[in-house]
Amino acid sequence: MGFDYLGRSRDGGTRRVEPHHLVTLQGRWYLVAYDPGRAGWRTFRVDRLEHPVPAHGRFTPRELPAPDPVAYLTRSFADATYPYTARLTVELSADAVRSRLFVHVPGDIEARGPDACAVRVSAESAELATQYVVAIAGLGAGFTLVEASEEIIARLRNLRGRLPE
Repeated sequence: MGFDYLGRSRDGGTRRVEPHHLVTLQGRWYLVAYDPGRAGWRTFRVDRLEHPVPAHGRFTPRELPAPDPVAYLTRSFADATYPYTARLTVELSADAVRSRLFVHVPGDIEARGPDACAVRVSAESAELATQYVVAIAGLGAGFTLVEASEEIIARLRNLRGRLPE
């Protein structure tokens, strides 16, 4: 399959891939595919695909480097670094943070002992990154915001100023 693709960095180009699965996650459709030109697995937001052209040749499906397409997509999001990043330490185990959040965190949750972890949140917008920081803060455990962009800090300060005493 071939198509024109506009990536999140707004760079465009023609791609030829071996499709594996279509996956929906957080309200968006993604194509999980092997890209022979780049010798690796890739994910593509379907709304950024243009001018799809079917492949006329056949290919042998490759084994996905994850238990299933959703796991692969989730892991690829976690591994990505987006323009807005925040780092926190949380006084809960990594497993407790993962199990108590209502949504997957785009970033890393790294164990730092039985009752502590480090969390890296990364998102395409300051608004979304702030929402993830607030979700983690809402778990009720002690936490420290170790690092965040000025846009995220400004949003958190604005929120703090709007809360009743």
